Amino acid sequence: MNRYYKAFHEAFDLLVDDYRKNKKYLEDKRLTHAERQILHAHMAIRNNKNHDVFDLLENCTPKNEYFIAHKNLTLGMAYINTGKSHKALEYFELCIDGFIPEIDHYFIFLLYRNCYSCALNLNDKNLGSKYFDLLMTMPAKSDREKKLLDLTRFHHSILMEDLNEAQRMHELLDPIKDDMSPSDLPNYLINCFHLSMLLEDFNMAFDIIGEMKLLKKFHRSENYKFMHSLTSYLVNDSPIYLREEDLESIASLNYQTQCIKLLSAGDIPGAFSYWQELAKLNPQIYQDEFDYKGNKNLFSLCLKKSLRQVKKDRIELPQTLTMFEKLDFIFEHSNKIISKEELFLLLWNKELYDKDDLQKLSRLIYKYRKSAKFEVKTYQGSYKISAKKAA
Repeated sequence: MNRYYKAFHEAFDLLVDDYRKNKKYLEDKRLTHAERQILHAHMAIRNNKNHDVFDLLENCTPKNEYFIAHKNLTLGMAYINTGKSHKALEYFELCIDGFIPEIDHYFIFLLYRNCYSCALNLNDKNLGSKYFDLLMTMPAKSDREKKLLDLTRFHHSILMEDLNEAQRMHELLDPIKDDMSPSDLPNYLINCFHLSMLLEDFNMAFDIIGEMKLLKKFHRSENYKFMHSLTSYLVNDSPIYLREEDLESIASLNYQTQCIKLLSAGDIPGAFSYWQELAKLNPQIYQDEFDYKGNKNLFSLCLKKSLRQVKKDRIELPQTLTMFEKLDFIFEHSNKIISKEELFLLLWNKELYDKDDLQKLSRLIYKYRKSAKFEVKTYQGSYKISAKKAA
């Protein structure tokens, strides 16, 4: 191995093996400043601190094509982990020719696996098949690489919606999940969760969420929050409390969550604004108005449920009624939750425009509550209706 690359490889292997014990190797004098920054960035990814990678590598300027390739690989991995798969692919494509096959088997393997992850995230079966085939041509040079190839077979069966193969690989891998590395186990469990959605086996889904909760650091991640909250909505009709700031690191999960959250509250225009943001990220998957072209998954099942609920909730209101009679009729025929915008439109037959309109609606509801046969509570920009408790 070229002596200029040897120190980097040695430090990387030791840090991956035991960071606390071997972090002194980050100060190896044979390493350049750029190499140290790349190694620090790899450790940030392992610790789920992906945004730190961009700060670490912003002023990292390797002097040769080899370490430029390593920098681009690391940036691509950080972009994947922050939900920007298109951006990640741009960086991965820049580093494909920079590695040296004789010494970089692991990094080429890592590159192809991450390109494959981009295909999974984008629900792109053609791209997935391309990198799956490339991975299958690579020999496994360690027990871990053999496990990773099996994991990829599992992932690919889910992408291709091959339920027989997916269940076969699940049965093969599940007995050895306790032996998986801390970086591989979350990916395995996420794909088990995807399988549970394909099967619509919600007991399996909640069991997997329970396992994820026990993983150090993962239970605080955006992926966990997304899966826990939307599965609870899908199965138990639980409210979605996640805010934009809870998912700000992964735009796609944030937009999906807010879209379902607003649809479930009857706010179709608000939900569509997030749908349009999703379409910017992946126009092949998010088409027209709420026309989803991807695989069956948690989002597609929640979308189907919320759209069914919206359709059921649409009310044809007799216009000869008094305002209180209109409210009685609306609340009797609504599905427990109605957005302020939709309620205003039904009552006055025009769109809610500004704060004056909101105040007008609030004053009416305040007066109505005094004699209403329902409990009417404000809820996430909507009104939530329930039967009055007996005195």
